[in-house]
Amino acid sequence: MDFEEMQVIWDSQAQRRVYAIDQEGLHKFVRKRSRTLGRESNAEEFGMLAICASLVISLGLEPLLNGTDLHQYAGSALFALVGLHMWLSRRKRLRTEQSFDETLTGDLSRAIYRVESRIRLTRNFVWWFLAPAGIVFLLACIFSEDGKSWEDFAWVAGGFLLSFILVEIGLRCSIAPAARQLYGLRDKLANEA
Repeated sequence: MDFEEMQVIWDSQAQRRVYAIDQEGLHKFVRKRSRTLGRESNAEEFGMLAICASLVISLGLEPLLNGTDLHQYAGSALFALVGLHMWLSRRKRLRTEQSFDETLTGDLSRAIYRVESRIRLTRNFVWWFLAPAGIVFLLACIFSEDGKSWEDFAWVAGGFLLSFILVEIGLRCSIAPAARQLYGLRDKLANEA
């Protein structure tokens, strides 16, 4: 047995920490990760708000100008409600994020909150975006003057399926690993304390 092995045994018996955590480096990492998650959340939310606004305008403008397909007003109103919900959820998220301390644990909690918000946003994509789009398409199939064919239905159903698959891939490949990393870091810090 060499001296280093004896020192490790001695330190463990004396209940001393053998390895110390670089608090400053860890804090920089957590802040950087949190800022990245915040930028990604902002981009997703602004993108969805822009899509909702464009759908509200396009669905509402056509019947207004042409006087046909009045059912599109319902779709426009539906996406206006979705956009309002997104905007209010964003405001709530930003207010909650401001409540965390500027300490290592506070920044870690903020990063975890951000990743959990992204997971919620992604998982609810089907309900707050695909379902209203499906309702709008169904209304178009029923009430449209030019009618919709089965080909249109197949394209829309395929688009919905592809959207759902891409959202799940993004969740599993990007957001979930970030969450696991932050949860692991939180658990290690809790064990150190």
